[in-house]
Amino acid sequence: MMTMTTVRANRALPRIQPPAHGLGKLLHTLYDDLSETSSWSRFLGELGKVIPATYIAFGVRPADQRNDKLTFPYTSVGPEIHRARTIDATAYTPLDPFVSLPEGLPITLKEFIPAAQLERSTFFKNYLEVVDLVHVLGVDLKIADTYEARFRISRSRKQGDFDADERALCAELVPHLRTAARMRIQFEALRLKPLAYDDLAEASVETVQRLLGLTRTEATFALALARGKTIKEVARHLGVSICTARTHMRSIFLKTGVDKQTKLVREVLQRLSPLGFR
Repeated sequence: MMTMTTVRANRALPRIQPPAHGLGKLLHTLYDDLSETSSWSRFLGELGKVIPATYIAFGVRPADQRNDKLTFPYTSVGPEIHRARTIDATAYTPLDPFVSLPEGLPITLKEFIPAAQLERSTFFKNYLEVVDLVHVLGVDLKIADTYEARFRISRSRKQGDFDADERALCAELVPHLRTAARMRIQFEALRLKPLAYDDLAEASVETVQRLLGLTRTEATFALALARGKTIKEVARHLGVSICTARTHMRSIFLKTGVDKQTKLVREVLQRLSPLGFR
């Protein structure tokens, strides 16, 4: 059995200057529309423009795998490496030594496990080398002691190891990844159990329409989102495309003065609360 080198969580990375780039676009795609897992695909795609990589993944799962009440498919961007090389990734997942990383600390695979030991392992020789993902940078996060989030960036031998600026950017992203993961869990819990506000079910579309100055269709969207539905679910219910649904959302944002779906839900709840919809 492979033994792993442990790393103290308070181990400090070399002191380096933060990268000279704006985080605005990255954070916008990370936080935008958190009720849809596809938003992380956009975030990972944007991150791949800043940190060259072959494969990037981010996901949340229960810390106790017996807790299957909330499930979240991992979001990833990159080529279909397994299909292209007929590699069954699931066969090697149990052998992956790059797990239980120091909480919240960006760290590379070769820092976590001595290079010589890693390169002798079955996981490295039969998987990482075959798909040419030999350089990996990862972050593990604990979310409220109940869930964990994993963030991984992988790239080829030719692309080389991660430099100081790339590591610094990942360190800057850590608190935002933690917040995004927590919000994603809250959205999913809300979707599965549509609000703890029993009276909200009695709120009518007409009431929301009047309070927020929306059209009937826009009010239907706003109320459904407050009840924990996703944009895709509301679009499907109304028989419109996602593109049309997002057009309605932009109009709602313009009329209500909010710029995020989370803020819209809060606005609906706050407007209904004085009327007894709590």
